[in-house]
Formats: sequence, structure tokens, C-alpha cells
Amino acid sequence: MTLLSRCIQFFLGIRVVNWIILQVSVAVLLDNFINASHRINEESRKSKQTGMQVRNEDRSPLNPLLSLLSRCYTGEEDLSKRIRSLFKTLDADQTGVLSCQNFCEGIRKLRVRPRIYISDSDFVHLTHDGILCNDQGLIGPKEFEIMMREQMLHYTE
Repeated sequence: MTLLSRCIQFFLGIRVVNWIILQVSVAVLLDNFINASHRINEESRKSKQTGMQVRNEDRSPLNPLLSLLSRCYTGEEDLSKRIRSLFKTLDADQTGVLSCQNFCEGIRKLRVRPRIYISDSDFVHLTHDGILCNDQGLIGPKEFEIMMREQMLHYTE
């Protein structure tokens, strides 16, 4: 074998080895990229779920009603007027106070989309564990306005 043929074989051998090393390197880099991408996606999904849990805890069941109120009122007095009107609508038996049952049934009957369903525990939460209620567990118009304004404030934050 001549020197020239040995040089050609040597350089061809180096090229084959380089080609193999290149392919292996690309495969390793691609595998690392895919693993990192999966890890980032998983972390993103977990953070979104955590964020949704926090947002869901902050969500009020009254949000469809609050959305409507926030778009309609023109000032503080107008908002008070609308809240008083809502109270009168919910006070079907016209006693001047709302029980948990009156409130839940009245809210459910409103023509708001999506329909609102209030549970007893929602009522307790909205009234700050009954702090806004009187001794009989009923809520008056002033306390109702306090509750609705507070919900509006949380809704608009």
C-alpha cells in the first residue's frame, strides 16, 4: 500500500468517526432538549393548576351577577339603588330581611347567565360566618349592601 492510499484511508476513517460522533452528539442534545421541554411543560401545568386553585378560591358564586352590576351602574348612588332593588327582589315574602333560604332561592331565580346556585356554605361565607346576619341568621338591607359592595370590590380587583 502506498503512502497516498494510507493517507486517504486515515482521513476517511477520521471522517467516519467524526460523522458517528456528530450523530451521537445530536441525538444526546435532542434527548436533553425533549426532557427539558417535558419538565418545563409539567412545571407550567402545575403552576397553572395552583393558580387556578387560588383563583377559584377567590371566585364568588355571585360573579355573573357582579359582572352585570359592574357594567350597569353609573355611580355610587346608582349602585346603592340597584343593590336595594335587588334586595327587594330577593325578599319575596317582603319581611325586610333575607334568610339563607330566601337568598339562595331568589338568586337562583334571577335571569342571569350563567345561572347562579348559592349553597348554605356560600351564604355563610358571603356573610362572614354570619357576622352580617342578625341573631336569627337573617340579613337586612344595610348588611346586604355591605356584602354586595364587598363582593363588587373583590370582583373588580
